[in-house]
Amino acid sequence: MRIVTADLKHRRLRAEPQVFLAGKHVQDILQLPNGKLFVAERYKCEYYVIDVTEMQQTYMCKGHSWAIQCLAFPGFDFEEFPYILAKEDYCLTIIDAREGEWYKLKDNVFEGRPLNQKMLFLNQREFLTTCNLKDGTKG
Repeated sequence: MRIVTADLKHRRLRAEPQVFLAGKHVQDILQLPNGKLFVAERYKCEYYVIDVTEMQQTYMCKGHSWAIQCLAFPGFDFEEFPYILAKEDYCLTIIDAREGEWYKLKDNVFEGRPLNQKMLFLNQREFLTTCNLKDGTKG
C-alpha cells in the first residue's frame, strides 16, 4: 500500500517511497481525522492505524476470522470516541482504534457467510444490515 500524490495541473502522479503493510491483503480502509487511516487486513484479520503525517503504521489488534468491512461509529473522535464496527466472516467486532482493544459482539449472528452484506449506521447506537440473521429474519 502506497500513498500517491496527484498533481492535477500537470496530470501526474507521484508515489511516496514508503510502503505500508507489504505482503498484506488490504480489505478495507477508513479515513480518520488528523491524517490517520484505519486498515483491515483480510486473511489474517489484522487491524492497523496508519499515520499519514508521520508515515508510521501501528498494529492495533487481531480479529476473529476474515475482515470484510469497517465503519466508524457516528461521532468518531480518535481521542474521545475511537470506535469502529468491524464486520468479519462470522461475527461483528467493535474495535477501539486508539487503544487496540476489541469487543466481540456475538458469534454466529449471521446465517451463512455475510460476504455481500451491507451495513449503514442510523445513529450512534443503531445500524442497518442487509444480511439474513440466525433468528430467521431476512435482510
